[in-house]
Amino acid sequence: MVALGADVARGDDRVRAAYREQIERYLAKLEELLGSREKAVVALSSLVGAVLVARAVDDQRLSEEILQGVRAAVKA
Repeated sequence: MVALGADVARGDDRVRAAYREQIERYLAKLEELLGSREKAVVALSSLVGAVLVARAVDDQRLSEEILQGVRAAVKA
């Protein structure tokens, strides 16, 4: 999900539909675990964003801080 996001955004309708379908599967599973669609959307978006940012920074400690912070927030 993280690696493909920018490429999919520029993709054709078929590519974007396939990506959406996978996102919907992830959201359905997260909704089961978290109890609401809203929480699932926030969790998925937070996790994907955290991975994207953590991979982009050149500081391993900051990367871990980002991942741990979002992990803790999603679990709360």
